[in-house]
Amino acid sequence: MPAQSTPTLTLDIDIWIDLAETYLSNIDIQSLSQASRYLRRCLVSLLFKEVLFSGFNSLSLKSLSYCFAHLIRVKDRAEQALLDPAISAAIRYIELRNWVLIWSRGLSLIERTGTTSNQGRLRWEFVTRWLSALKAISALINSLPDLRTISFHEIYQVIAYGSNVYSSQRSPISRYPVFCEPGRHRRPHLGSKFVKFQYHPSSGTDLPLSFLQALTEGKDMTIYNPNFSIAALIEALPLPVLAVKFYYDDLINIPRHVWSRLSGVEQIWIYFLTCHDTSNRGSDQGKILKELLSEISTPRFRDFTVVGNLSIAEDTPFGPPLPLKSYSGTSRLLAGLPLNQPLTSIRLLDDEWITVAENIRTIPLNTFASITTLDVSRIGNISKHDYRTLADLSPRVKDLYVSARSDWAGWCIISYTYNILPDLPKVLTWFNHLESLHVCGYHRPDDIHKAGLIIEDLPEGPFCVIKFDGVMSYERVSKGIWRLALDPIQAEHQKQAEYGIEEIAQAKQIMHGRRFSRKILRPWEQNKIREIIQKLSRNLFRQPKKGES
Repeated sequence: MPAQSTPTLTLDIDIWIDLAETYLSNIDIQSLSQASRYLRRCLVSLLFKEVLFSGFNSLSLKSLSYCFAHLIRVKDRAEQALLDPAISAAIRYIELRNWVLIWSRGLSLIERTGTTSNQGRLRWEFVTRWLSALKAISALINSLPDLRTISFHEIYQVIAYGSNVYSSQRSPISRYPVFCEPGRHRRPHLGSKFVKFQYHPSSGTDLPLSFLQALTEGKDMTIYNPNFSIAALIEALPLPVLAVKFYYDDLINIPRHVWSRLSGVEQIWIYFLTCHDTSNRGSDQGKILKELLSEISTPRFRDFTVVGNLSIAEDTPFGPPLPLKSYSGTSRLLAGLPLNQPLTSIRLLDDEWITVAENIRTIPLNTFASITTLDVSRIGNISKHDYRTLADLSPRVKDLYVSARSDWAGWCIISYTYNILPDLPKVLTWFNHLESLHVCGYHRPDDIHKAGLIIEDLPEGPFCVIKFDGVMSYERVSKGIWRLALDPIQAEHQKQAEYGIEEIAQAKQIMHGRRFSRKILRPWEQNKIREIIQKLSRNLFRQPKKGES
């Protein structure tokens, strides 16, 4: 009797992509793509649609050899993506993250661990590898005819709480080495600077040189310069800006003739200085903000975030009404924004609920009528009855972000006086359309049980997912039955992946002044790479003098 063949489900590639993007996470997509060549061919365009090249990760903190190994592997990944037609054809968005951080980290490690006799040579070798990896990424970018955006993201401080509250996904720094990591739906980390450019293959932009000019201001690259300016990068890279996140000093340093590149911006995040004195600094900030918003002319401007106790003079008029769909900031600023349509997402960053209650009275009611995402996790002194007020104002909420701990004052700048967990079954009945709840402050099942919450007592209806601190989640399987799921990447005891033997061996040979033979095929010969680096760097870094090698 002949063996029966297993039937294969064959669907159109576009259908596979639509199903995967709608229902699967990145981890699920990567696992499914390993099932067969057919599925990999269908899903590769989704896996590598958005690619991250990270110059720094947690392992680079350990030693200088890890820094060298990381740069070697990043360069390899960029070259392999360049040689793979399927991956190259799939890439639409590229993000360069923490390339300033790895540069400064490597130089500081050399200064602390290297001897006086070899510091010059190590600095030269490190900057050479750094530039070589950046040049490989640039070569990949120039070969992508369908690339849409290039993003630069620099993280300056890691705040565990901020990484959960200010992002729907907890992904500021992954717990494993990131080289050519596919990813979706990223938002800038709290302590970071971020800018996204619209890319055109015909722009003829020299990406590495523009980035280096903004980074070093023409100075020696073997000398650390911590001043990385978003304003300088926008001025050096003549591309339209689609999204930008900066601080007040970046905003005031952007020349007015460059403001026109922000006219088509879609997302803006601004972190202002908090003003508690009687100076005019706060009003100056508000004036600059209003002038910036008046420059924006695109109907695609949908996401606006302002962090800081900003003072805006009422006698300074705004420009035309803003087409915002998402807002993050204080309720006071929201009351003064001219909007031409209801919002769908609001994240209130007020410190106290009493301030929100006062400003809600001056905000048009239709501002909240269409909200589907509401984040009040930052607000302190919020009570059970206040949630009833929010439910009445925004009856269409599907995603709700709340806080749930009252004992954070010892290790977090934000403290809370109300724990929502015991009252959660009652509070959820007021949000009739709620589908998912995000709770900031709890990591482990034991914490939830100690708070007196019984997951099985949660109300029925469309509500089906509750996520705790972006790490642990419960999903409703059927009536009264919930399943606990842990994110395998964000789990606290996730084992860190290590670098390969080859990268570590190459890094150690570099540190000891020996050359190594490359086993991985390169699209360029070594002499050609050296010529490119020398032409690119010019006077940005110098070779070690006699006695420094």
